[in-house]
Amino acid sequence: MNRHAASDNKHNYRRITNEIEPSPPQAHMKRKMISTPSQTPDNALDETYLRAVSKDDSTHFEPPMKIHRFEERDDEAATIAFHVKEARDSRRNWYNNRSPTMKSYKTIERLILGAFENRAELVSSSLAAFWTRAACLLEDENKTSLHTMHLQTELYHLFNRTKDTLEEFGSNNLSQTLTAMAKMVKRGRKGSHYQMMLYDLIVGNGVDSKDGIFLKISDVAVHRLERYDPQALSTTAIAYARIGVVPKFSDGSNLFHSIAKQAMKRMQQFNAQGISTLVWAFATVKVSDRHLFKMVAEVAMVTLGHFNPQNLSNTAWAFAKANHRSPELFKLIANASVRHMSEYNSQNVANTLWAFAHAGEYNKNLFEASAKRAIFIISEFKPQELANTACAFASAKASNHTLFNTIGEEAIKKLGSFIPQNLSNIVWAYATAGVAHPRLFDKVAEEAMLCLSEFVPQELANAAWAYATAKEVEPKLFHMIAEEALTKLENFEAQHLSNIVWAFATLKLPHKRLFESVAHAVVVRSKEFSPQQISNLIWSYAYIPVGSVNTLLYSQLESMVIESIEDCDSQFLANICWSYAVANVDVPFLFSTKSHFIHAIVSRQNEFNLEALCQIHQWILWRKELKADLSLSSSFQQLCYEAYIAREPSPSAFQDYVMTELKAIGLEPKEEYRLPDCGYVLDALVEVHGENVGIEVDGPCHFAGQAPLGKMTLKRRQVLKIEQVRVVSVPYWEWDESADKQEYLRFKLDMADVGLDDCRWIL
Repeated sequence: MNRHAASDNKHNYRRITNEIEPSPPQAHMKRKMISTPSQTPDNALDETYLRAVSKDDSTHFEPPMKIHRFEERDDEAATIAFHVKEARDSRRNWYNNRSPTMKSYKTIERLILGAFENRAELVSSSLAAFWTRAACLLEDENKTSLHTMHLQTELYHLFNRTKDTLEEFGSNNLSQTLTAMAKMVKRGRKGSHYQMMLYDLIVGNGVDSKDGIFLKISDVAVHRLERYDPQALSTTAIAYARIGVVPKFSDGSNLFHSIAKQAMKRMQQFNAQGISTLVWAFATVKVSDRHLFKMVAEVAMVTLGHFNPQNLSNTAWAFAKANHRSPELFKLIANASVRHMSEYNSQNVANTLWAFAHAGEYNKNLFEASAKRAIFIISEFKPQELANTACAFASAKASNHTLFNTIGEEAIKKLGSFIPQNLSNIVWAYATAGVAHPRLFDKVAEEAMLCLSEFVPQELANAAWAYATAKEVEPKLFHMIAEEALTKLENFEAQHLSNIVWAFATLKLPHKRLFESVAHAVVVRSKEFSPQQISNLIWSYAYIPVGSVNTLLYSQLESMVIESIEDCDSQFLANICWSYAVANVDVPFLFSTKSHFIHAIVSRQNEFNLEALCQIHQWILWRKELKADLSLSSSFQQLCYEAYIAREPSPSAFQDYVMTELKAIGLEPKEEYRLPDCGYVLDALVEVHGENVGIEVDGPCHFAGQAPLGKMTLKRRQVLKIEQVRVVSVPYWEWDESADKQEYLRFKLDMADVGLDDCRWIL
């Protein structure tokens, strides 16, 4: 077994979290992931509303204007002026929330039509209120009917009206509008027709994103940031972060840099909510301003007593996501979290644990308190929170069997709500933590097969790796994974390619087309692979039979190995030795006596563990097969030999059965017979007509299907070539199918007695 493959995935969780795999708190995926910034008393942030009116209402939609009849007076001009002002004030009051509110609109159609009819009279505050109400009505797309085409024209006009009046918007109106629009779209263009349309209008059409209103707003906002209060700064950052937009300007700067500059000037004015949401926004769009994060850390450490659970978890998540190390801050957050753990909800628990695991800041007290809290409120955990919590404990090597069993049972209840990423991550967590839960793996396999087409390459590779590491064999799932992977292979990263073939090889599940396609990809993209990935690849192709040896792959791997020698470890060297010996592909330059590879073996001979020494011993035998020169000292060769023969054989019940039948036909088998020159142990050695014949009892663990594994192929070849001993194989399926066991053994031994000059292993 290639232990190195498992170690390659110890940090895979962190790679997942940086790219795809367990998701950080995304506002578009979890609306409660961060608290909505509390609104200030400023009137501009108060919602203002339009009066409800039906589409066919003949009454012209106008703000209520008081018309007074007045008597003639000497000061008639002054009186007229008074009433004009009163009418103007009445009109302003209507827009300032003193008339029937927009909340009276229960459908998006009525809201849009009402606003459209009066679009020319809508001012900044009423436009901000319109978008806020629209966002609320669009919260549940199943309850809206914006799919109808006739509303799009009206909506286009309202967007244009907003664009035309942006210069009139105050800072709070701008941030309020941004917040509302951010809620109206999801990140990306997937979804229903109206979601795609809204995305185009708000963000841009993907070809020329300058058309999006968000970038228009940024052009206005950037010149006003100096006048923004902390609340408006954080709200603006959050809005852009929610849909993943980072507006850039002609001078090379971006809006987030400008926000950071102004936020640092006002940092002492930020409250706990503002601090946590500000850094959350920066981390979400991957804008890591180290000066901002450093200042936030300094302020947060002083004001942490004012942070609630949501603030604490968001701050920890942001620092972890931004890869900004602050051990002292994490220590204080851990202490505060433990004190307030009884107030933590499932989201707080999951996000805090994810942050500490990702940042490498394991805190025993925090993890223990979080485990107890999670078990207590496990029914509240959503699928992503279950997966993230399990991944955090696995990544931090803080395995808690009670927690994992609880998470497993809860996950089984909710698997129907798991997205592919959750399915992949939760089995990854159990495999990494070394916690067995066969029922969970069975149920996840069933669920995954229903939605495998939705898995991205990393999720396919990680799921396969998890099942292989946990020794959970699911042939049907793996066949479907292979077929799905073939359709997406060009999008696989080097690590994904390495992990997926390692998983198939480990579970002895050959898939010829997958292995051939991956081999081709490796040859083309050889520069992308790390030493460990090369080691896993070459081991996988040697371990499992997938047709003829791909000599082109091994030739290409030679140059990859040579380039990786400086960065490799002892297990890498051993895997390379063993794999080339199995494949029987000689690459003279790599294994020449003066090569860097041989020099690396010699210089690190004290670093090899028992398994690695055994692999090198089999490589030494291969070099002897080829009659090639060896520049390894006799003492090191002897060390490898002794390591190999130190392994104790373990006879099986199947083997005992065969030995009994051999004795029944009059033979005297020498059981567990060690061949002196090569060190291999045969299950039995019998004498047939004066000639020694070896017998190998081959159970299921020796085969992938009915094809012998690479380790068996190597043993067969070397026993025959080095010891010149004919060997009879007794495969488990032949034994099971034979009615007369003794007659079957006589037949096999008769084949050996015929004399096979090519010294083939006799099946």
